[in-house]
Amino acid sequence: MVTFTWGTATATKAWHCPKCDRMEDNGKNRCPTCQTKRQRVSRYEWFLADALHEELLMATNRPFRITEQWEMPDHRGFSWYYDLAVHVTGKSSSKGHTVLIEVNGSDHDRQAVYSGPGGGYTRDYDKEWEFGQRGLHKKGYSVEVVTNEDCRLKVVKATAKRLAALCVQRADSW
Repeated sequence: MVTFTWGTATATKAWHCPKCDRMEDNGKNRCPTCQTKRQRVSRYEWFLADALHEELLMATNRPFRITEQWEMPDHRGFSWYYDLAVHVTGKSSSKGHTVLIEVNGSDHDRQAVYSGPGGGYTRDYDKEWEFGQRGLHKKGYSVEVVTNEDCRLKVVKATAKRLAALCVQRADSW
């Protein structure tokens, strides 16, 4: 979406508010509707969420849930967010499976390495460590990483089809 201000085009930013959902504007990190802190997100995440919803509706007749900006608090009280969480009900020992999906843009390749005490890791590594510490892989969760390139409008349906098949397979076998 592009808004026009005084005759010039200004690209809006994509946001996610935990109370109001998706929105686009040029505002700050507070939701203009409810004043809750919101997060900057990528439109690629929206493209993938929409394509996954469509693919899961067509590919399966079992219950599923897609959550955007799935929160995982860490041991310090900080919250990490996975771009998407896709839960599909199934026959596995945990009665289904949740795939946490990260959509990585070029900024993930340029993450600063923490250099403080015990340093040498990035934010992505810290999130992976927290996932392992919580034992989520033993509780019916897994993580998949896709790139922005995988979520372009021209190819997102193929990516969604692959991920939907993976979600359904893991829901029955994990």
